[in-house]
Amino acid sequence: MATLTSCIFKKKVFSEEKISVIDPLVLEDFLMEGKSDYQNLKCKATAKILINQNKENSVKINFRITKDSLIWANFSKSGVQLLTTMLSKDSIKLLKKINKKEYFFGTYKQLEKIAGTPISFHMIQDLIAGDPIMFNSEIKYYSSINLNQHLLSSVKPKKISKLLKENEAMILYRYWIDPVNFKCSKIEINDLQNKRTLLARFDDWKSFNSNLFPLKSELSFVNKEDTISISLDFNPNFKFNSTFSFPFNYSSNYSPIKLPGNE
Repeated sequence: MATLTSCIFKKKVFSEEKISVIDPLVLEDFLMEGKSDYQNLKCKATAKILINQNKENSVKINFRITKDSLIWANFSKSGVQLLTTMLSKDSIKLLKKINKKEYFFGTYKQLEKIAGTPISFHMIQDLIAGDPIMFNSEIKYYSSINLNQHLLSSVKPKKISKLLKENEAMILYRYWIDPVNFKCSKIEINDLQNKRTLLARFDDWKSFNSNLFPLKSELSFVNKEDTISISLDFNPNFKFNSTFSFPFNYSSNYSPIKLPGNE
């Protein structure tokens, strides 16, 4: 009982302890040093997908990743395969396996026109691994404390509220960093002129293969017309650096998916 009480007291004291501002270059180093380090990764997640406030859809996703090279994902629901995707740095391959069998071989630019927001291979890879999405080390950042976390922002903190109300031709980057593990808990990137926002959240960090990975990840794209969001709840059975295949088989029974901008 004494030990338990002591632990509770220490947690309470720590949670109320005021953290100090850290130099932004030091925070950047912490973020870069904490990025996931693996060659191959295999994991599973339950995904909830919401498009424009319509009914939320829940699916199972199996991921197989060769870092910085290939992301394979298989989507299923109630044991029925729905979709298989193969993502490389510059191309997207997709097989729709339910109802009418269709395929799409194209680029991220084509999907960006539909979603109205930037999409990239590394954005998806960073979402799965809990790495800082769209972090640009060439930008000058400012450091402050916000919500009892470290905040790296591309604009001085005192100017942020004013900028969010204006239509400046600029992009505002903000990264909230946990003061204990120095991983991002929240990321918000605002395209102020086009009124578009990318929002990411990470939670429930666990140690695997000498790395910290979030068991809960969420990514949302918000623009003037609609909102697209996906949340991932990962099964904690991560497998690393083993050999596995990337099955992507289709036949003449598949017909091409017609997307806007698909030539």
